[in-house]
Amino acid sequence: MHGRPPLLSLEYFVATAQEGTVRAAAERLHVTPSAVSHQIVRLEEFLNTHLFNRYKRRLILTDSGKQYLEQVQISLDRIGYATRDIATRSKRRRLAVSLPPTFLAFWLLPRLGSLMAKYPDLDLRFIDSLTIDLTREDIDCGIEYCLTPNVLLESELLFNDEVVPLASSEYIKEHRIKTLEDVRRCTLIETEKRPWSWNNVLRNYPWRSECRTLTMQFTYQALTSVTLNQGIALANRHNADYLIHQGRLRMPFQLEDMRAEGPAYYFSCTPENAASPAVQTFRNWIYAQSRKFRRAAKPSPRQMLAK
Repeated sequence: MHGRPPLLSLEYFVATAQEGTVRAAAERLHVTPSAVSHQIVRLEEFLNTHLFNRYKRRLILTDSGKQYLEQVQISLDRIGYATRDIATRSKRRRLAVSLPPTFLAFWLLPRLGSLMAKYPDLDLRFIDSLTIDLTREDIDCGIEYCLTPNVLLESELLFNDEVVPLASSEYIKEHRIKTLEDVRRCTLIETEKRPWSWNNVLRNYPWRSECRTLTMQFTYQALTSVTLNQGIALANRHNADYLIHQGRLRMPFQLEDMRAEGPAYYFSCTPENAASPAVQTFRNWIYAQSRKFRRAAKPSPRQMLAK
């Protein structure tokens, strides 16, 4: 005996073993009883062993038949699982998106439900990064936070950077924060990767060196610290919008000299990926969300000031 047994014979063998008669197996398989009998004989000849004992009109598995059935069912089940899995996968679209972790946590995730509801066939994978790593082949597109996008990418502006001071209502009340001068009583929360820092803002205030500082690597860590009443931070207002409208953060004052000159948020992808239907779906959705965000009746910076 060499090679593999005929798959059709295996299918007929399993059906016969489970049904107990050739006629019942034939009805289940929608074939004639003679076709089933032929495949059983073919398999027994291939294996050079009897799989069934005939008792009246029923077929009873031999010991060899029982052992063979157990192994064949395991193999056929695996084939069935693999077939269903690949059939399901072929109907789904997959998209790997690179983006800054704070943007993901506080801007994108609160809005993601609309994308998931509209495109149930789209599987998303998010990768933490400020810019797209062109050495990686598993990234389809990204939201970048940078001064100037890479010339090898196709990029479109999503948001400018709008830096504002943020603290919780409890912290603002406890430390009586109404003006920039009042932060001398506060713990200043810094983010390493932000171009604007408290050192920039307070460069003309000699008491800056007396303030306690908490330094985080990412803005989402700083914002989390702020919601825990641990200090006051500088952050992008777009990223903090969700927390502001939840009432978890507030602006205690305005920064008159802060300008949107610096990094911005861009949607980027390679020219090769730009034509991908999944990339186009995500790109169109996120731009619709950004337009909706900008058009929404949001309070002006003065209206957002803590009272």
